[in-house]
Amino acid sequence: MAVTRSVVALAFVALFAVFAAAQTYATNEFLHVQRGELPIIITAPHGGSLAIPGVPKRLGPEGERTSGKFVTGQDVRTFELATATAKRVEELTGRKPYLVASKAHRQYVDPNRPEKEAVEHPKAQAVHAAFHGQVREFVDELRKKFPQGALLLDIHGQAASADTIFRGTQNGTTVMKMVEQHGVGALTGEHSILGYLAAKGIKVEPPNTPPGTPPETRTFGGGYIVRTYGSHTPNGMDAIQLEFGGSFRTDAAKREETARLVAEAIKAYTEKHLAPKQQ
Repeated sequence: MAVTRSVVALAFVALFAVFAAAQTYATNEFLHVQRGELPIIITAPHGGSLAIPGVPKRLGPEGERTSGKFVTGQDVRTFELATATAKRVEELTGRKPYLVASKAHRQYVDPNRPEKEAVEHPKAQAVHAAFHGQVREFVDELRKKFPQGALLLDIHGQAASADTIFRGTQNGTTVMKMVEQHGVGALTGEHSILGYLAAKGIKVEPPNTPPGTPPETRTFGGGYIVRTYGSHTPNGMDAIQLEFGGSFRTDAAKREETARLVAEAIKAYTEKHLAPKQQ
């Protein structure tokens, strides 16, 4: 009996630890998290505006600091664009996408960089770990629930071209599974996310031609998040970085229109490429 009680007690402790870890991610004041039903994850690492108490602003890696290339600016309204898109997807499909959006300002933590470049204080390190712990949990969950495939969309803002959306997949690397299963048209064709948006009159770069012809813009070609969780990795899924110009996100009405169009593209892509095959 004593052994049985010990086993039960240990099992309870282990279960509580797992639950507590999950709650840490879900309730972290610097994260907005939504568990979904669709094989879609939306991430937004740079739209947050909150300071982390007791954490000084980042100085940056020595090389970037001295070159003046260190960036800590907010991707303005990308948090709002990501959450509005998630809401629109649910309205269109009746099912929620997964969502992880940082509320912390990039001056204190950058979830789109490896930890050694992203944080300079233990409290910021905890926020970075929570962001990536939650994304990893969702990626692992979707890989089990949706063996036919899943898609991560990483939402960013760029100032290079106000009316353009730049695609970032490391020239097709982070969507390797997508291309192998469905052909390059799943990335650049009429039933792709970018193809749907282009058909609505939105300028996308590079144009919807096969990866590498022309290559993706180096600056926006896919950062740490898509490189970490893309389907070229052993435990990854297809991942695309989307860099939205200011005209898509700064004005509230235009932002809602953008969210609607992206949600429609997600719905069309999901139905075409991620629906379970009929036996």
